[in-house]
Amino acid sequence: MRHTQTMYEKLAICPCREEKQKDRELREISQIPKSFEDATINSFNVFIYNEDNVDIAKSAKIQAANFVKHFDTFKKAGKGLYLYSSIKGSGKTRLACSIANALMKQHNVKVHFTTTLDLLDNIRKTYGNGSSFSFEEIIDMYKSVDVLVLDDIGVENVTPWAVEKFTQILNERMEKKNVTIFTSNIDVGSLDFKTKNYYKEDFYDNESERIVSRISKMAVEVAMPEENVREYQAEEENREFSKILIGE
Repeated sequence: MRHTQTMYEKLAICPCREEKQKDRELREISQIPKSFEDATINSFNVFIYNEDNVDIAKSAKIQAANFVKHFDTFKKAGKGLYLYSSIKGSGKTRLACSIANALMKQHNVKVHFTTTLDLLDNIRKTYGNGSSFSFEEIIDMYKSVDVLVLDDIGVENVTPWAVEKFTQILNERMEKKNVTIFTSNIDVGSLDFKTKNYYKEDFYDNESERIVSRISKMAVEVAMPEENVREYQAEEENREFSKILIGE
């Protein structure tokens, strides 16, 4: 007797349904902040910056787009990006998340977003009862995910333990040529992970140089404008909501 495919079976193998399921799974892994879930490189507005910063914003946007376009080349070399600006709210995290969203959509890669503070906190939790994951599982995820977006590197409390964990994760990612995208308020050359040598009070260890050299090897620096546009955006949003409140 000839089998007639049921509607359920048709839906089960529908390519578009599989694609949506895959997209949901990638989105869950990514942990992209909700405010940037729909952020795209194309919608990165360079004209929100002051006139003297527009060219810098344009350059960063072009570099972000070309990174996604030529991702296979960067992936083969294990090269990521290092977005930096000394000013908070300059759009570093927003652009990094836009890149991550594009990579998931266009290259079907697994992405994970975390701040450096959260990364260290998640590792610490594995030592007690605050995590459902083991130390090995957490460390392996940070080491092996296709693209790790490491936000705000350089703001963490530098301790021998933190330096050890960063070295461990970065070294593994560098050796495996896994891509890392960093954001920071400090350019790579100014990063400082030195920790006090308590046996020789006036001396510091040289692990900081190893971390900085790894980051230099793993990522290409991209300058962001030295301007806080987050405040402009908040003011614009509040103006629109104020119109609703007063009935305009």
